[in-house]
Amino acid sequence: MLLTLAYQQTMKTGITLLLLTLASFVQAQNTGTKFGYINSLELINLLPESRTADSLMEVYQKEIQMQYSIYGQEYNTKLQEYMRVKDSVSEFVATSKLSDLQALEKRIKEFESGSQSMLQRKREELLAPVLLRAQALIKEVAVENGYRMIFDISTGSLAYAPDGDNVLGLLKKKLGLE
Repeated sequence: MLLTLAYQQTMKTGITLLLLTLASFVQAQNTGTKFGYINSLELINLLPESRTADSLMEVYQKEIQMQYSIYGQEYNTKLQEYMRVKDSVSEFVATSKLSDLQALEKRIKEFESGSQSMLQRKREELLAPVLLRAQALIKEVAVENGYRMIFDISTGSLAYAPDGDNVLGLLKKKLGLE
């Protein structure tokens, strides 16, 4: 169901972008306006900052994997100890060892879920300057080469449009909100 909704939204966005692009190209032919497109993911992969961010992300991931591995080794050691002694010690000691094992299991699960969100935040933190640089480069090239709009085919969105093209002010005026 979710996949279907996501697919429908993607199709709507794609069709809207296609119609917008087609209308823009027809208008451009009449006025001599230049339009362009880019796959911003390719541009991002070309930037040296992207490779630096990737390297830092790898270090961060390895740190988390190492801690996860330490937890796994500790869990296996405690599990083996519990299995070895559970029948030869008092019920109280066996229950205590089992509780320790369960508490460690809980910590491992919490670490796992927490590390996923931390990895996502770290990825966003490292990529933010790269994305800003890519956007600045696209704008710079668009202005220098007289492009009116540049479409990003990797996201199905507009990568560049001059500020003057925003018609929100006109719409507010029409709605009597200004």
